Amino acid sequence: MNEVSKTFHVLLKQTNSVEDNQQQLSNLLCKLNPFQIDELDMMYQRVSKLTDIINYINIYIRNVVTAL
Repeated sequence: MNEVSKTFHVLLKQTNSVEDNQQQLSNLLCKLNPFQIDELDMMYQRVSKLTDIINYINIYIRNVVTAL
């Protein structure tokens, strides 16, 4: 796993926001160069968009089921 992927994985775990995760994320972010930070940002944006799409699909399915 490369540094960007490792950092992204830790970033996703941040939802639990444990202090150890925060420290690990800080350490990993400090090791990234500007290009890697851009790559990390693009990965995060893609996951964010995918999450939005999944949420819209769930809402649509709920509305269809409710209408039945």
